[in-house]
Amino acid sequence: MPEPFVSIVIPCYNAAHFIDVAIRSALSQDCPVQIVVIDDGSTDDSAAISQQFEPDIQLLRTSNRGVAYARSAAIPLLSAPYTLLLDADDRLADGALKSLVSAMHGMHGMHDRVVYGRFQCWDEDMSTPLSLSTLRTLKPHPFHCLSAHDFTPPGAVLFPTHAFKKIGGFDQAVAGCEDWDFLVRLARLGLKFRGIRNLVFHYRRVTSSASNQPLKMLKAGLEVIRRAHTVDERVQGDTFPEGMSDDELPQKLFVYGADCFALASVRKDVETMDQVFNNIPVPVKPSWKEFALMFRREMSWHRQPYQSGTDGSERDGLLYGADYLIQHVAAFQQNANLVKALLYPDMMPLLKRPGPKKALRLFREWREARSRMASLDPTNSTMNRIVQP
Repeated sequence: MPEPFVSIVIPCYNAAHFIDVAIRSALSQDCPVQIVVIDDGSTDDSAAISQQFEPDIQLLRTSNRGVAYARSAAIPLLSAPYTLLLDADDRLADGALKSLVSAMHGMHGMHDRVVYGRFQCWDEDMSTPLSLSTLRTLKPHPFHCLSAHDFTPPGAVLFPTHAFKKIGGFDQAVAGCEDWDFLVRLARLGLKFRGIRNLVFHYRRVTSSASNQPLKMLKAGLEVIRRAHTVDERVQGDTFPEGMSDDELPQKLFVYGADCFALASVRKDVETMDQVFNNIPVPVKPSWKEFALMFRREMSWHRQPYQSGTDGSERDGLLYGADYLIQHVAAFQQNANLVKALLYPDMMPLLKRPGPKKALRLFREWREARSRMASLDPTNSTMNRIVQP
């Protein structure tokens, strides 16, 4: 049997409905692989299903301590030069490793590189495609970008296994954002990140996943950002020993809060929205426009697990969040352009060169938004006044 070229780590907790698909997608790759499945104390048939694939996989059973501990438990077993992290409810695309490894080999000093590809989002049954990611560029530097926001699920990223010796494993203290925290440390090593246009990963959007808990994600993400702006003793050979400049920290924390507020808004749960909004650090001079644009952009992402064709989750969540911000932030009450950025950030550029179909669509969308915003609170005269085309 040839030596594995990629180690695939699959943590698993009560994923009996999914784990078979994940393992088969890993085994079907046209590249020698080592597959380590870590059963994190499952109480369903996850371990029994995984065991059926032995000896083609290695099954490690642990007590239930969380995905960060599960992944870290696999590190001493890894024998391939490169590693990929695959969640039990996701799957690799056909030829994913061939594309990632080829890109890695096409770079000088390939042991000091990270390669990532595009991913396709699916509904919970993986029967309906939701969106295909664009290829994110991490400029001016991966560490600079990752110090503000995550950019991909881990299943789309191939990295050198030796990095574990320099940056350690996964941190349960930032559960929900432990993948992001790990990528930040990879970037601090000075590793170059290369993106490829190939589809490498299928991402299942599940409403019950850890990443769909707004307050938890807010607190964990804020901690990841703060760590990126200071000394990180976990990283050996840190090329950014002092971290990013503190000058940018307040606005980064604030704008990340908009992402988590969008996650809360799509649920249309006022109590959760209150909890998240009240825990967002607001700088002395906040850029509410940047906050609004981030909120609007991330809303289209967070509504995907709730999407069922015509349920209006994106629109309703957007309007609930906009209504909340208008009621709670004086800047939105005083500036109609902020509300327009909140609802349709691309509206004004499109209107400059719209074409008849775009102009008609934008008019209809804006009219619908005005009507539905008013219906949320018909007595709010300030909201009704500023939501005008």
